[in-house]
Amino acid sequence: MRSKKMKEANENSFEASDLSAGDVRRLVEIRSNLAKSLEKHGLKTYTFKECYARFMESFKEKCDGELIEAFNKEVGVNAFVVAKGAYLFAIKDELERRGINCSVIGGKHSVCTANRIKLEGKKLLLEKGDNHV
Repeated sequence: MRSKKMKEANENSFEASDLSAGDVRRLVEIRSNLAKSLEKHGLKTYTFKECYARFMESFKEKCDGELIEAFNKEVGVNAFVVAKGAYLFAIKDELERRGINCSVIGGKHSVCTANRIKLEGKKLLLEKGDNHV
């Protein structure tokens, strides 16, 4: 039996195929208007790829401990936006680029911030005890 929250989430979700052509046009129009409004005020929206590239570049200069600390600051934070996703994937990918086993925080297409981590040798481990911030 599914939990009540899971059932509600499924009832409130939809697939892209549920959208009509009119819905898609309206969403494109809304995004375009938002981008124009931001540009008018000197602001810009960034794609996942743009955010990810910026984070990867900045993380190259950080030591392993700084990357672990950056990841641990996100544990227990339940907000999610494109920039946060790019940030977390960039941390994981930079650690993996350095030869560190990151399997404890996710796979190729996922990053989990449910627990704080620590580095032992070339492997990430979950910290013992109550890990949530």
